[in-house]
Amino acid sequence: MTHKLVFWVVFFSVIVFSFLVRMLHIESGLPYIHYWDEPQTASTALHMLKTGDRNPHFFNYGTFLIYMNYFVDIFHYLYLMGKSETNGVYLTDINNIIINKDTGWHWTISHPSFYYWNRMVTVVFGTLTVIFTYLIANNIFKNQWLGILAAAFLGVLSYHIMLSSIIATDVPVAFLVITSIYFTLLFFDSGKTQDLTMSLVFCGLAAATKYNSAIVILLPTIVVCMQFFRKSYRFSIFWFLLLPIIPFITFLIAMPYAFLDSVEFLKDVGYEIRHYKVLGHLNHSSEPGLEHILFQFQQFYTHIGVINLVFIGIGLFSLFRYPKLILVLLIPAIYFLYMTQMTVNFHRNLIQIYPFLAILFAASFLVLHDVFKWIITKLPFFKIKLIFYTLLVMFIGQILSMAVPSLTTAVNAKMSIETRTQAILELNRLNPSSEKIVIAQELRIHKHDLNQLNSPYHVASMQEIHDCQVLTEKDMLVLLPASLKSRRNRHGAELKVGQDLLHKLEYHIIMHIGEDSPLYLDILSINPSMVVVRISKNSLYHCSQK
Repeated sequence: MTHKLVFWVVFFSVIVFSFLVRMLHIESGLPYIHYWDEPQTASTALHMLKTGDRNPHFFNYGTFLIYMNYFVDIFHYLYLMGKSETNGVYLTDINNIIINKDTGWHWTISHPSFYYWNRMVTVVFGTLTVIFTYLIANNIFKNQWLGILAAAFLGVLSYHIMLSSIIATDVPVAFLVITSIYFTLLFFDSGKTQDLTMSLVFCGLAAATKYNSAIVILLPTIVVCMQFFRKSYRFSIFWFLLLPIIPFITFLIAMPYAFLDSVEFLKDVGYEIRHYKVLGHLNHSSEPGLEHILFQFQQFYTHIGVINLVFIGIGLFSLFRYPKLILVLLIPAIYFLYMTQMTVNFHRNLIQIYPFLAILFAASFLVLHDVFKWIITKLPFFKIKLIFYTLLVMFIGQILSMAVPSLTTAVNAKMSIETRTQAILELNRLNPSSEKIVIAQELRIHKHDLNQLNSPYHVASMQEIHDCQVLTEKDMLVLLPASLKSRRNRHGAELKVGQDLLHKLEYHIIMHIGEDSPLYLDILSINPSMVVVRISKNSLYHCSQK
């Protein structure tokens, strides 16, 4: 193969792998929701779809991603309306979409496929971030292979993969920030107004996705000032006019109700400022300054690993050789210092720094190559080409050492089944031909799972089960949580099914599903453990004695 063909094969392999490992995660948990932030965005978009009210009435985050999901939801709604009732997943009316605003339960979603496609939006943003990481590295180093190395690092990084598969603003805003920086670099090279305009458009979109990312506008501002002192290009005063106007107009297009509903907008933004700077967030809080900085460095160590951090540290020495890299790293450095002055310490807020760490990882190849090349010139019996191939094998090996576990995790995520779905499959496997199945209402088994049951069932509260209100003359199978907690006593004693719920009845546990994860009655439950209990008809006697 020619050199060019080899490049394109490797490039597309990196991009396809990056997309696939992210896509494999997007069914995780469904039809149950495991991330608090997802309904904030996805269900808000669905509420707009159902009501026709384009005002999201939610401004704790920017609304750009909400509108993106809203448009995706429109197409998916039309797709579901075209499905027959025998398909299993269909719609007959837009009001059949049930969300949290309809039930008061934050994690309600009647048609999880909307979440599937909203997650796909984030997957696309994550994959595009990998592509633009390549473009920036190639622009800085003028070396397409170093660009691929940077893209590959980000593409296989498990933390970025995980965040690229949930409906949250972090990965989309990371894409918008890095894209703005890329067009700023083009403007730095070309002095063309259209490059500056594109950079500023993405600045506005970034701010309309996550407010703190508005910091990115500093870079085009700095570059415009630099162009003023450069003699290579004819300076245009018009650029200074574009700096505030283009981001502001773009922001209003992506967030029109920031102006039309300014009271609610200011209320939510004000809350988030106080939340991040003053109130903190339970155990996700650090003292602003040094304590917060050390916490975030610990998180980088956890998610990147010591070997990669060493490579990234070595890559910093390339700043002396590539001054443009200093320009590129300026925004993530300022952003890091800004965010570590906050009390809230969610590390996901720093995901937009990871593409630049990937670029430094690639830069370390150059630094090491130059160092070893200098050493070998003192030892003429070594060949310089040997350095290149040794480093190549070492870096490829490091990327593969990250890619293999990332792929394994993605495949496992694709194959994993939420314990409530698993419980339904186990009940079908038991195949109780004449036994009635009673399911505890508190488990909140999704309708999609209930529809898979091969036997008649009844959903009842645990109190009704305890009070024998659902018992019949026949034996029954009852699906119950193995243990319970509530928000008020989540750190207190658990309520054991066998000891507290069925002490008046004759029963025996015939199956335990899941590990020791309790069901929380009023907050999020993830893979709760359950028991399948057979209650004898003799229990009727005990019920009559109470």
